[in-house]
Amino acid sequence: MTAFAVASLSQAFRSGRMTPVDALSASLSRIEALNPKLNAVVAIDEAGARAAAEASAARWRNGTALSRIDGVPLGAKANLAIAGLPWTAAIEGYRDRVAEADAFAVAALRRAGAIVVASLNMHEGALGATTTSLLYGPCQNPLRAGYTPGGSSGGSAAAVAAGMLAGALGTDTMGSVRIPAAYTGTCGFKPSFGRISRTGLELTSNSFDHVGLQARTVEDLALLFAAADAFDPQDPYAAQFPEYAPDSAHIRVGVLNCDSVAVSPLIRATFISALARMEALGWRTESATLDSYDFSAMRRKGLLVTEAEGAALLAPLRSAQPGAISDGFAAMLDYGARQSAERLAAAQQALATTRATARAAFADFDVLVCPTAPQTAFPHDQSAPHNQADLTAFANFAGLPAVALPIGPADDGLPASLQIIAPSGRDALALAVARTFERTE
Repeated sequence: MTAFAVASLSQAFRSGRMTPVDALSASLSRIEALNPKLNAVVAIDEAGARAAAEASAARWRNGTALSRIDGVPLGAKANLAIAGLPWTAAIEGYRDRVAEADAFAVAALRRAGAIVVASLNMHEGALGATTTSLLYGPCQNPLRAGYTPGGSSGGSAAAVAAGMLAGALGTDTMGSVRIPAAYTGTCGFKPSFGRISRTGLELTSNSFDHVGLQARTVEDLALLFAAADAFDPQDPYAAQFPEYAPDSAHIRVGVLNCDSVAVSPLIRATFISALARMEALGWRTESATLDSYDFSAMRRKGLLVTEAEGAALLAPLRSAQPGAISDGFAAMLDYGARQSAERLAAAQQALATTRATARAAFADFDVLVCPTAPQTAFPHDQSAPHNQADLTAFANFAGLPAVALPIGPADDGLPASLQIIAPSGRDALALAVARTFERTE
């Protein structure tokens, strides 16, 4: 359903070929038809969405649309607050919690006229690879029954891939927006750390959590980012970045040396074909090495810190409600809580060096590229690959903007994905390079 995309809907609204009311009706119909099998949507604000769609339709008729995303039906991951809907983060202990106000990012999209339709499935506590929980159950990959859409923002990616929504907010701690994008053949964007406010997000990791975006195309990501990219003075982690006008005509591409990661041979072959497309654009591609960076070891350090931070953040809930989280989730958090201060400090110090590693790499290149995930989507009844986030975590640790976009079929017809990483604050460059590459399809 390629027409059900942000840019396409905007053009249809402008021309009068479709109204926001039509788009919402199509969205709700697809949710009704597909969600029983996919389990991507966990709550719907139908009354609020219909009222918002009527108001948007009036603005388009009067020539007063608030932005290009005015009237576009969107969703948000269940750890982001949507006023009036359950705000659970897929945690049993939050089953009855209802958001009193929108998360800052949700409110920003509404200010641009977007129709926030639904809360979306996710992995429990945003700490997992498959998008499942005791509260909501597993989310299915629209591309193949019984397969995971990845985690932890799998519901966001699945809803977009299935055409139930034109775009969605997700969150990304070590790859949780980009890995689901890779597994579902969609596009995902994790911006620079501090770029999109985390106010109204049920945090898993103070150090690494980012709010990100899922959409069908990079162009759509850019339109959504333009609305969500607003400084929040109430967010202590928010940062302001100088204006930057990207030039995607002459790009120096650093191809990350990730030979230490067991990348599927077919994904590697598809990635090499993508590099040839870049060279056809006149971009210079050269091998790039992240000095002293061990993809797997650093991912494990990041997981350790995330588990320890998650344990502290959820301690009040667990104290008040024994059994508030699943045994598996509890085991992960308890492991983090048991670690010594010395071990955690050493891990945090090692992870902090990634910012200097990134600065050194970008001295020679405008962007860095690598596959998004080492493998394609896998069945729910198989264990998640340990290296699933090896190639995505670096951008979280260094706070860098990173785009994931599909580059063609790989294993057994499932999609492969390319990751484009830019320096901190150069979000517009990451999106512009990805958009230029996307047009070569």
